Amino acid sequence: AITLQGLLSSGLFNGHLMSGPLSTIVQASIGGPERQRLDDAFAKGGMRGFLDARDGPFMPEPGGPKSKVKTATSGGNEK
Repeated sequence: AITLQGLLSSGLFNGHLMSGPLSTIVQASIGGPERQRLDDAFAKGGMRGFLDARDGPFMPEPGGPKSKVKTATSGGNEK
């Protein structure tokens, strides 16, 4: 009983309650054209191909690690 109370107070119970809804979201997202596009990219280029296909549509934040914009804090260390 003491062990169970310790687990419940540490948030394990709440984590267990959330696993159902989160699992449902994950299972519902499997399939579809976007998933097929990513699976094809993985088959052709491995993990790098998958990551490029997944992250490619997103623009880097100004001054971020993939940005070509020079900022006052970057010190001109862009690649």
